[in-house]
Amino acid sequence: MLKHISEKGAMKASDLSKLMEVSASHITAVTDALVEKDYITRQRSNSDRRIVELALTTKGEEMLDFYNQKKLEYFQETFKSFSEDEINQLIRLFEKILKKG
Repeated sequence: MLKHISEKGAMKASDLSKLMEVSASHITAVTDALVEKDYITRQRSNSDRRIVELALTTKGEEMLDFYNQKKLEYFQETFKSFSEDEINQLIRLFEKILKKG
């Protein structure tokens, strides 16, 4: 959720639910936990006060940066023994898989 909100800006829970292909109740449960941890906020839309949008907090941005760094370190460690040709072959295989989906 943090990644999607970071990339798209403040979002309605229903839009996030569709994007992530999960139920609205699941988004509500996760949202409650993320608000409690101060990673996101619920805020009224400036264009329509009836709409509540989810927005990333500074703490949420920091957490997202932390996990992105950990992910980068993981992949660097995992693939450090691969040659450039092996990595390129792996990329081609993943692209082939994605085209089938």
